[in-house]
Amino acid sequence: MIKKTLDLYLEQKYITETEYDVAFKISSSSHHKIDEILLACGFVSSYEVAQITARRLDTHYVDLRKFIPVKEALTLLPRDKAIEFTILPIQLQNGKLLISIDERGDYSHKAYLERVTGKQIQFVVSSRKEIIHHLMTHPHFKQTDEILEQIDALKKKSQKDVDIINLVDLLIEDAIEDNASDIHISPERDVTNVFFRVDGMLKHYHSLPKEFHLSIISRIKILANLDISQTYTPQDGQLEYHYLHNNFRLRVSTIATSFGENVVMRILKNNFADMELENLGISQHNKEILLNAIHQPNGLILVTGPTGSGKTTTLYSALKEINSLSKNILTVEDPIEYEIPFIKQTQINTKMNYTFDNALRAFMRQDPDVILVGEIRDEETASLALSASLTGHLVLSTLHTNDAVGAIERLKDLNIANYLIGSATIAVVAQRLVRKLCQHCKVKVQNPQQTLQKYTLNQELLSEFKEIEIYEAKGCSHCSQNGYSSRELVMEILQVDKTLEGLITKESSSTEILHYAHTKGMLSMLDDGYRKVLEGKTTFEEIHRVVLDRAFLEQ
Repeated sequence: MIKKTLDLYLEQKYITETEYDVAFKISSSSHHKIDEILLACGFVSSYEVAQITARRLDTHYVDLRKFIPVKEALTLLPRDKAIEFTILPIQLQNGKLLISIDERGDYSHKAYLERVTGKQIQFVVSSRKEIIHHLMTHPHFKQTDEILEQIDALKKKSQKDVDIINLVDLLIEDAIEDNASDIHISPERDVTNVFFRVDGMLKHYHSLPKEFHLSIISRIKILANLDISQTYTPQDGQLEYHYLHNNFRLRVSTIATSFGENVVMRILKNNFADMELENLGISQHNKEILLNAIHQPNGLILVTGPTGSGKTTTLYSALKEINSLSKNILTVEDPIEYEIPFIKQTQINTKMNYTFDNALRAFMRQDPDVILVGEIRDEETASLALSASLTGHLVLSTLHTNDAVGAIERLKDLNIANYLIGSATIAVVAQRLVRKLCQHCKVKVQNPQQTLQKYTLNQELLSEFKEIEIYEAKGCSHCSQNGYSSRELVMEILQVDKTLEGLITKESSSTEILHYAHTKGMLSMLDDGYRKVLEGKTTFEEIHRVVLDRAFLEQ
C-alpha cells in the first residue's frame, strides 16, 4: 500500500525518485502514514496530498482557493462539528450535500452527517489548510462570533471571578481566527487595549479592564517560561499553542512602560510544507531570476527590506527549492522561526557567546554546501559571509536597507572592500508586502485612462496589457469591510554580472549602478507593484502606501 501511494506521487511528479526512497525508508521505522511522512519531510504540499487522496478514494479534488462554499450548504451543519471533524459543507447538488474532507480521507462520520443534515452526503477532498481558512473567515460563520461573545462576557466579571486562563486563550484564538500576525497587549492609565496586526495593519480589537492586566501578563509569562517577578527588565520567550488542528508558535516580547508591561506576541504558523516561491506572488520574471541565483554553486544572495516585509519567508521558500537531500544546508537564526526537515538549524545565544560570526566559523568545519545567516549585522559577520561565498559555498542572508542597490552601500559601510562585494554577490533582492484586493468586493474603475494619468507608468509595462482594467477597494463581509484580504510580494532583484561587478569595484555611484541594472531588464519595486495593479491584484493607493518613499526618489 505504501509503495502504491508513493507511486502515485511519483507519477504526478510531486516527488523525486530520491524523495521516494527516503520516504519509504522512513516509513519502515515510523508509525505515521506515508502522506504524513511526505508532509513532515517537506517533500509535498497539503494541496498535493489532497489531490492524491482524492485519486485514491476515487472522488473529486476541490481547490477551495478557487471555490466559495454556498451559504445554503453551510447552514446545514454547526460550525463546532465542522471544526471537530475538519470538514466543510460546500454545495447542494441534485439533492446531495457535497462536503469537503481533508487529506486524511476520513469517511467515518458519513452516517452521522446524513442523520444530522437529512441529506445524502457526497464527499470530496480539499486541503485541510483551506477548510480551516473557510471555517474561520466565511461571513456565514462571522455573523455569530462566539469568541467575541465569550470575551465580552469575561470583561463584565470582577477581577476575583474572571477566568484569566480562558481569557488569554480566547485572545490568542481570536487573533488566529482573524489571521493576525501579531497580538499587542498595551496598558493605558485606565484600560488595557488589545491590538491585532492583520495584513500588516494594526487594528484595535478589545478594551479590557485595567485590573486584569497583571494577571494577563503573568499568564502569558508562565506559558512562555518567562520570569513573572521581573517586571522592569525586557524579556523574550516563546510558547506553543494548538488550535483548529494546527500547531502555532508564539514569540513573546515584554517591555516595561509607564502604565505596566507591554506584550507583543508574534504568531508563527507551522506551514513549511506549503511554503513555496509559487505562493508568494512573485512575478514570473523575478521568479526565474531568483531560481537561477539560488541554483548557483557559490556566491552571496541578500534579501533586504524592513521588519515584517517577509524576508525570512522568502529565504525559507528559496531553501526549499534547493535539494536538501543532496546538499548540506546549515542555518544560524535569531530565533528559528520554522523547523525545516533535513536542514541543520541553529539559534544564536549571546549569553553563551554563540553569535552569527561564531556560528559561521563553526559552520566551515561542518562541510556545508549552503549557509543561511539570519541577518548580517556587523563587519565581522559580513566579512565571514562574503569569505564563505568566495570559497565554494552558497550563502543567503538579510540586510536592513530600503532597496536593492542600498545593500551595496550598506556593505561598504561595514568596511567590506568593493572588489569583495562585486566578486561575491550574485543577487540582491529588495521586497515589500502589499495587501491584495478582496476578490469578492473589488470594484472596477470606470475610467482607467484618467486614473493612469495621475501616475508615471513605464510605457513598456503598459504595452504588455491590451486592455487596462483597474480596480479599487470597497469592503464586504468577506474582508471585514477592509477591501483587502491577504498580502503578496512586490520585489526588485539586482543581478550582479561582470559589468556590474566592475562598476561596484570602481566605486560607481548608486545612480550609475541602478541605471545599468535597468538597461539590463531590472524591474523596480514600483514597477513590479504597478504591474500588480494592472493585473487587478491591488491598488495604486496600496502600492504608494508601501513603496511611496522610493516612488519619489526614482521619479
